[in-house]
Amino acid sequence: MRLWIPVFTLCSILTLGPISSHATPIKVDLRKLLDHAEKTQPFQYVPARAGWNGPEKPPVSINSPVLPRQDAEVRRWLVRLSIPDPFMVLAFTVAIFGLRMLRRLREDRLSAATA
Repeated sequence: MRLWIPVFTLCSILTLGPISSHATPIKVDLRKLLDHAEKTQPFQYVPARAGWNGPEKPPVSINSPVLPRQDAEVRRWLVRLSIPDPFMVLAFTVAIFGLRMLRRLREDRLSAATA
């Protein structure tokens, strides 16, 4: 096998990596930092609304005529989602049997080569 390719790659990364990674010191100007800190204003956090004013929408009554229609639409949508696409089922089936055939061919070649 060609084991030397990954070993060579790993060795070259480990030897050449530290050469290009060097740091240069940064000279900090304290006056600029202080001026910048004084000019910026702290961020004003807006408190979250956690139902302080009560519910935003009126409560839905159970006898509302809208609910059965929405319920039926949701059920139809869930039924459509639960039925798989026939082309995808066919693609998965072809992939499974194709991979099994390739494995069987590889095993036959290996057994013929060792015999």
